Amino acid sequence: MKINPPTLFLPEPDVPVILVGPGTGVAPMRAFLEERVRQGAASRAYPATTLLLIIGTILYFGCRSSSSDLYYKAEWDDYRARGVKVEVAASRDQQDKVYVQHLIKRDELLIRDWVVGQNGHVYISG
Repeated sequence: MKINPPTLFLPEPDVPVILVGPGTGVAPMRAFLEERVRQGAASRAYPATTLLLIIGTILYFGCRSSSSDLYYKAEWDDYRARGVKVEVAASRDQQDKVYVQHLIKRDELLIRDWVVGQNGHVYISG
């Protein structure tokens, strides 16, 4: 058996990245987020506490319920504490359903700046 090298690579750490995992598609986004953290940890240009805010990484994760489907909750909390914007849309936890597209729409100015103004990248899996 042969393991091929990856075919998808994240941009340089100074390029903003928006990760969208609407449901079970969050697993690859988790790997991308881990890589972004690794990229940041390898950089000596900024203190570790502010680096992720400067790198620019957002994760939008969609699930049905935060009590039963919020996969990797402890990791998301840890990344938030390090400055990564992690947004969760638990669609069944409220009467008016909220999905990842609602959170993205709410953050449209930031996303427009990152994608259009700073040539950011958007990755969607799910």
